[in-house]
Amino acid sequence: MGMLRLWHRGMRLFLVCGLSLTALFALGDASTSVTAAPPQPDNPQSSNVSTRDPRQPGNHATAAGYYYSQRLTPNGKISAQARTNALKQAAAVPAAEGLPGAVGGKGQRPATSSVAPPSAVWQQLGPSPEDTLTLNQNQDYRFGNVSGRATAIVVGQHTGDIYLGTADGGIWKSTNAGTSWTALTDKQPSLAIGSLALDPADATDRTVYAGTGETNYAYPSGSNGDAYFGVGVLKTSDSGTTWSVLGQSVFGGYSANSIGIGVMVANGNTVYAGTTRGLYRSTDGATGWNKITVAAGGPNGRVTDIVLDGSNVYVVLSEAGGNVGYAGVYKSTTGGAGGYAPIVTNLPTATTWGRAQLAIAPSTPTTLYLAIATINGALLGIYKTINGGGSWAATTTQPPDYFDGGGGAQGDYDNTIAVDPADATLVYAGGVYVVASTNGGGTWTNVDNVYCGAFPCLGPTHPDQHAIAFGSSGSPRPLYIANDGGVWKTINGNAGTGTTWTDLNTNIATTQFYAGDAANNYAATPIVVGGAQDNGSSRSGVAALSAWSGILGGDGGYVAISKSDPNTIYADIRKGNCRRRRMATRGRRSTGQV
Repeated sequence: MGMLRLWHRGMRLFLVCGLSLTALFALGDASTSVTAAPPQPDNPQSSNVSTRDPRQPGNHATAAGYYYSQRLTPNGKISAQARTNALKQAAAVPAAEGLPGAVGGKGQRPATSSVAPPSAVWQQLGPSPEDTLTLNQNQDYRFGNVSGRATAIVVGQHTGDIYLGTADGGIWKSTNAGTSWTALTDKQPSLAIGSLALDPADATDRTVYAGTGETNYAYPSGSNGDAYFGVGVLKTSDSGTTWSVLGQSVFGGYSANSIGIGVMVANGNTVYAGTTRGLYRSTDGATGWNKITVAAGGPNGRVTDIVLDGSNVYVVLSEAGGNVGYAGVYKSTTGGAGGYAPIVTNLPTATTWGRAQLAIAPSTPTTLYLAIATINGALLGIYKTINGGGSWAATTTQPPDYFDGGGGAQGDYDNTIAVDPADATLVYAGGVYVVASTNGGGTWTNVDNVYCGAFPCLGPTHPDQHAIAFGSSGSPRPLYIANDGGVWKTINGNAGTGTTWTDLNTNIATTQFYAGDAANNYAATPIVVGGAQDNGSSRSGVAALSAWSGILGGDGGYVAISKSDPNTIYADIRKGNCRRRRMATRGRRSTGQV
């Protein structure tokens, strides 16, 4: 699904070798050979269709265009109804006399299978989740159970119910503090979730708004090589049992022209959507929308954050690529319908900003924290105001650059900050890893240490944090983080280096596969392999159909299974590591220079 990220968007566990390496794994008692593949484009950043040669290194827009060009309909477009039509077709399959057999070619009708299964019902193959330890015990990629990229998380402050938004796997819900999850939106027209908002006026936590169209790594104009299109806003008033699709006439419908919604906030029927093309406001529960001009110089500027304090609305305009004069924090004291004024005293010059995120202290609403990345994605600084934005100051000390895990800064891609609801001095900021301050920015501590400072490393969480949320009760409250590997929780987040994290990826099936393959005789050998965004390459058929194990780390790419020997698997690492190591399997070992 999607295109491969720039190398530093993937796992920072691998040193740059300058090539994409293809490794052959014989998952038995055999040695592993390696061949180098030709250099490939690193990070497609545009969905504009182009059929020029995509193999020119660094030709990012062309590579993305080539990807989409292979999926065009005969009229040269990607249909906005493609997913909806696919859902209708999938729903009709169980009623058919037999499943389709082999496809004769493009534009030809599939043949009828002579041997239909007992019941032609779709079955999920997984992973749900992927186990990165079983077959990867001697490799650097060790993060326990992982699912796909999670982009948003909200916790009902009345019930404790958790809603998780994922990049390409829709919305999931937990009613038991993350012990197990239920998929809520599998049949909705878009599974790309960019943001979530709970209505605090709903004491049952049943009203949820979801902004579709993921906007992470939106540089320079909202494109993302492996993010999918949105369809506007999904809304439920019954905890996710039923959904309405709203705002399609404003935000577009599953096409390259759709507007990604990266942040949503709500209070009763008043709902705000921060998008790749400006700020939108609804006063009737997301049915109708008006575009609001925040800054005269940037009417279509990206909104990267919005916070409310009951009477004031704060909006952050910033671009991942930076160098825009309208970047800054803006405040409306007139209900948010207009009258936004910049509140930037003592903040860095607008043109130096990359992506910025804002957090308000619910217990002291005049206290806010602002995390700003540079144009190149490094930490520009964390700033604080105690007078509602009248003036700002850098926190007493600055944390280490948590946007850089050793493989390049990426504050344009993973950037989030939050304040404990009951304590205005307890602040968490996430990038590659999570830092925390228990004294309002006086000092900072790395609280998840995803790389452990050495290899191999069993990371307590997966890197690349996209969202932070607090539990509904407790002292301290549980802290939930959403990242490229799914979701984790800690109940002692302010304990510094002694923090204990719990992996909550128990049954979440959201892995973002770029490519996959199945064994030649799948019925006899139920092995499937896939290369996934930031979650390496994995395979099924290890212990049971749903038990998937990681076989190679890094940012997974193309994979293949030998048609003569299903235990021989080819896997690709984007910008791979060049050192030798052994990979342990269940009772068997194979060596690999990868």
